[in-house]
Amino acid sequence: MGFGYYIKNLRKSKELTLKELSQDLMSISFLSKFERNETEITFSYLLELLNRLNIGFDEFMDITEYNSSYKELLKELNLAYSNNNIIALKYLYNKELELYKKNNMRFHYLNSIMIKSIIYNIDHSFGKIDIKEAEALSEFLMGVDYFGDYEISIFGNSLICLEYSTTLSILTEIQKKIDASYMLADDLRLKLIHIALNIISISFEQGKIEDMKYVLGFTAKLIGKRQLYFEINKFNYLKGIFEYSYGNKEKGRRLLETSIKVMDFLGDQIGKQNHLMYLNEKFDFNFTL
Repeated sequence: MGFGYYIKNLRKSKELTLKELSQDLMSISFLSKFERNETEITFSYLLELLNRLNIGFDEFMDITEYNSSYKELLKELNLAYSNNNIIALKYLYNKELELYKKNNMRFHYLNSIMIKSIIYNIDHSFGKIDIKEAEALSEFLMGVDYFGDYEISIFGNSLICLEYSTTLSILTEIQKKIDASYMLADDLRLKLIHIALNIISISFEQGKIEDMKYVLGFTAKLIGKRQLYFEINKFNYLKGIFEYSYGNKEKGRRLLETSIKVMDFLGDQIGKQNHLMYLNEKFDFNFTL
């Protein structure tokens, strides 16, 4: 069953007429066709309908048949990615594309874009997402009122293929909506912290030092007083890079040295060496910790 079927049931459960739900958004006949699964609508329209029904996208997915399939997809994705199994990832990619062609549900289209980004992260020969796919992701992520597991997973897994300006705009939108509306569950907060840390790194590589300052502030708020030792050490490492790049070289060096020492103390010798090599390549001094 398509999304229209569930929209119809929700509308009726809230005792809304077709006219009331469609007002100033679309024609009554178009909404009626959508509810009968005779036509498709864009995600921005779907999200507006959900907003009028006072239903978040995550909550909507929970009541549809697609939520369980998405959770199963995530399990398969995590297994394939952890094993660096390109064949399995390509199978999942083609499967989601076929499901999209079969039922025309944009949910599967977004899944295929996410998987394509994951494959590209492992194998650049597979190709980045194209402009149309990037626009579909951006439209969806900029339009949602609630960022749950699905939205944050889509965003985080597609970072490598999104334009930098788009990435920053989506993060800014997430911050506005978090500040304005709700508290994040701990598991979603952790996912978003990891995404923000990645964006700080991307900002540095792009030479966007002022953007680093903004995302560092956002990340600090997300972490708060939580005892997230790995994330805090990574945050301090990136803050050290920012301070050094911003001209506060002594402060930056102290943060970087402390972060490297923590890696050494925790026995992360590979991480320590990789970070040392990166710092010695990027800056005009030598770390020999």
